[in-house]
Amino acid sequence: MPSYHIFIGERDPFMQRTLTHILGEAYQISFFETGQALVSAVQNTPPDLIITEILLPEMDGFRICQTLKNSPTTRHIPIIIFTWLMAEQRARQAGADLFFLKPPNAAHLLKSIQGLLKQRTSP
Repeated sequence: MPSYHIFIGERDPFMQRTLTHILGEAYQISFFETGQALVSAVQNTPPDLIITEILLPEMDGFRICQTLKNSPTTRHIPIIIFTWLMAEQRARQAGADLFFLKPPNAAHLLKSIQGLLKQRTSP
């Protein structure tokens, strides 16, 4: 299996551990605790997929999604918005490819990530 790199915007230590447990064996993952840090990292080294919480400091998940989906160099990167908030419609309007409520169903999350990575197109 290819070594896909996933950037995750998440500041809750419990959710970081949970996502590491679910994804850490199958994917290379990097966590970012602010929206601005995530966007800067994506612009420097684009990942294969992004998972982001809505409630991040400096730039929320909706703005992260809009910013990256409006850029020709990053619009192809699949983005999953992952949160406690009932905000699926806003996530879709921001350009998210998928929306998940926390806590994650590990099997469903893995299957969804695999599907997004298979259909991903290059810039």
